[in-house]
Amino acid sequence: MVGLARLAFDNDEHRRQLELAATTDPLTGLGNRAGLARRLRDVEGQHISVLYVDLDGFKQVNDTYGHGVGDHVIVAAGQRLVSLLRETDAVFRVGGDEFVVVCRDISDATSSDAAEQIASRIVGRLGAPFRVDDVLVTVGASGGVALRSSDEHATELLRRADLALLRAKRD
Repeated sequence: MVGLARLAFDNDEHRRQLELAATTDPLTGLGNRAGLARRLRDVEGQHISVLYVDLDGFKQVNDTYGHGVGDHVIVAAGQRLVSLLRETDAVFRVGGDEFVVVCRDISDATSSDAAEQIASRIVGRLGAPFRVDDVLVTVGASGGVALRSSDEHATELLRRADLALLRAKRD
């Protein structure tokens, strides 16, 4: 009986580890696209805002200093994002230098300013130099914000945030 209980426990722990690995970005420890999809399912129907964030000029970091320095910048950028948010918010790395932030309880009509303020803080903080060994690396950031309207599906919300990001980069 003890052996079966131990086997069941080990199996459950192994399943949890696999699930974590499947939803976590291995470089930053943040959620990945699968983790984002799960989070959006978990908050379906709730008031949320989505911020799509992209590092500007990141390709030059890799080209100039190498991918090792670029990886350090990505990790540090993820840490900065986490430090700027509330416990109820979540950050996901969804591409090489792209992040998505899901903020709860700031999507009503009077809160669009709050979402814009968060995005502005993020863009400003990511624009500060990153120190990697003896090198100071500066990248910019652009952000696009979308607030959930009524029962909008998560896919549409992400699409609107991505379009807002593209407009911000263009402007």
